[in-house]
Amino acid sequence: MRRQIGTIAVIVLIAISGASIATANSSTSNPSVPELGLAKTYAVLTATRIENNGYTDTASTNAGNDLGISESFDLSNWDDRDIVGRTNFNNDAARAAQADLTKAYVKASVLKATFIDSQLGGKTLKPGVYVSKTGLFWITGTLTLDTLGNPNARFVFRTVDSIRTSARSKVVIKGGKQACNVFWRIPGIATLGQDSTMYGHVMSNTYVILQRDVKLYGQILVRKGGTFLYDSYIKNQVCR
Repeated sequence: MRRQIGTIAVIVLIAISGASIATANSSTSNPSVPELGLAKTYAVLTATRIENNGYTDTASTNAGNDLGISESFDLSNWDDRDIVGRTNFNNDAARAAQADLTKAYVKASVLKATFIDSQLGGKTLKPGVYVSKTGLFWITGTLTLDTLGNPNARFVFRTVDSIRTSARSKVVIKGGKQACNVFWRIPGIATLGQDSTMYGHVMSNTYVILQRDVKLYGQILVRKGGTFLYDSYIKNQVCR
């Protein structure tokens, strides 16, 4: 089943050698990750609006390609014929999903974490919870998440501000490939650069921007604001 919000080919990338390696300490490795509850079936869930430019494809083949806006009906530039999953706009179902998103966001905010440099590109990280030393995250080049062969390996990334990925940057998972075990908790704006590849649940407090031809294996989840999509591919892997 394909839902369309942009055009993007599915590309699964494998970890690149030569990256620096960071290890989470034992108290943060393979953490108990947030449960998304009713929010887990949404490819895109926001509070205020979903603006689409071009053709965005939500390629989930099972539960995972819903669209939701909890406080309005502001779905812009989306052809109804391209919507396959459920739609919940300004209704109790969308607000219930938002309530579960808030619980997950709060849990991700309090997990014990390891501080790490803000530039994630070029690093290989083991399972754990990571917080930016500067309050921001940047990804230039490739960030490799090494599951150590465990398909249930979990990664949580947290900032006090924003995250930005550069054009053609990549987040890749080495072994396991469970995008649903990767969480990004971002109070500010999450901006994914043109032709970049991202894995995980992007939970923003304010806004998510997908520039042209982004490939997101995960979800867009916005608590208080909206999102802008431009010829994007979103595949939500539901596994909990």
